[in-house]
Amino acid sequence: MNARSPNAQTDGRRLEPMALAAMLVAAVGGWCPLTALAAVILGAVALRRIGRAPGALRGRGLALGGMVLATAIVVAEGWLLGAFQARTLAAMDDQAVAAIQAAVAGERAPEPLARRAGPIRGVTITRREVKGLTEPTISVAFNAEGERATAFGVAEFGTVPGTLPPTLVMRSLKGMVGDEAFEVDVEEDHR
Repeated sequence: MNARSPNAQTDGRRLEPMALAAMLVAAVGGWCPLTALAAVILGAVALRRIGRAPGALRGRGLALGGMVLATAIVVAEGWLLGAFQARTLAAMDDQAVAAIQAAVAGERAPEPLARRAGPIRGVTITRREVKGLTEPTISVAFNAEGERATAFGVAEFGTVPGTLPPTLVMRSLKGMVGDEAFEVDVEEDHR
């Protein structure tokens, strides 16, 4: 007499090994996009094999679960990385605006800028470009809106190593107000 319950895990069908592999790869290595892709491929192969052998193989749920888990992990990672990038860029823009504002406003303002534009009301970043990986240089185009005129310029920043979000250090600032050029003397970074 067979003592198995109707809900027994094994029903005479063999478990498709790739279905189990899909779930394991997704659960253990799904954080890496390449292993997540491998989990999806393993799951697809397992589903194909299970479909070609009706009644002989089981593991459809494992294969689908592995594929869904791997996909969900990669989507979540993409969302988190996007959110992190947006926060990092916003922090860098805030630092750049504050540094440019401090360099072109008040007593430190270059003579052509102070004379032609008057007091600076605000600074707007119009473009940002990052060059280099190990020692990145951030080039920022900006508009400095003055009481009488708007100045246009470019400021270049380096970064302090090991800071996150990166701490910017101004290296140069040049611009134009009307037809006159101006440049801000930037103190050397002594780390």
